[in-house]
Amino acid sequence: MGQQRHETVIDKLIVQIFNRELKAGEKLPTERELSKIFNVDRTSLRVALKQLQSMHLIDIRQGDGMYVKEFLDHAGIDFLERLFLMDMNGQRDQVVDGYIYDELWEFWIEFLPTMLVVAAKNFSSRSVKEAIYLLDEELKHIDDKEVIVAMELKGQEMVAKATNNIMFILLTNATREVRKKMLEKFVETVGIETVREHIHLKKEMVNAHFTGSMPEMIEAAGKYQTVLKQLRVQMRRLSTRKSGDS
Repeated sequence: MGQQRHETVIDKLIVQIFNRELKAGEKLPTERELSKIFNVDRTSLRVALKQLQSMHLIDIRQGDGMYVKEFLDHAGIDFLERLFLMDMNGQRDQVVDGYIYDELWEFWIEFLPTMLVVAAKNFSSRSVKEAIYLLDEELKHIDDKEVIVAMELKGQEMVAKATNNIMFILLTNATREVRKKMLEKFVETVGIETVREHIHLKKEMVNAHFTGSMPEMIEAAGKYQTVLKQLRVQMRRLSTRKSGDS
């Protein structure tokens, strides 16, 4: 089933805003002109514009016109999620490229270890058992990317809930689609053996929490952060190499 007309308009304008083809402060054409540009009826266009306004990407000023807002100052995670979910005629990678993935990894490298330390305070024996089960499921299905990604997402969300902190939980919820794309990219970029090593490392960390003290868990999270930084560098190199080969 194809996109509804207003969805197509939203995607095209989001890409133009993200790529700075439409710059912050720039006045958009009138509704009549935009209807012709995108070949849509005025009703569909207005639905699209209202959604872009609710995403804080445009400012609609009655009697004046519509202006582009600086997305880095106003937009939320839903803007980033939309970029990841859209497929502009199969050219998604031209929008969300390796540089964006690298920025996401930079954030995740700082965010995840902190969340792990906070969650560790509330982790019960049952939580540890569930975490080990998820990691064992990944190892059992190491050749199945979809299972790996699904189990990883479930594990991340289990950690977020264990923090018992509304910001960790809601931010994890809000980034689910983005995290899914990150994981898919990770699995297909680094290869099965690196994924396997990563899973074993996490098992060691979970076991360290079960058998050790809180300071030992903090130390383990720090070591895990170092590994994530190394993986980020590895992904940069592999992505650059693949881009050069294509």
